[in-house]
Amino acid sequence: MDDIKEKSKFDNMIYVVINNKTEFLGAGTAIETLKIVKGSLPNNITPAIKGTTEG
Repeated sequence: MDDIKEKSKFDNMIYVVINNKTEFLGAGTAIETLKIVKGSLPNNITPAIKGTTEG
């Protein structure tokens, strides 16, 4: 995330991150909220496997 250097119209907007519509995780700019989302993912998360419901 730190390698994103370009400015966009979204840089001045504030986004709110919530978990399951109940738990407030944080708020901030697009880059800040992406870091919040990434930090809230489980450590053992893996990419989806096409054609399955399990990982």
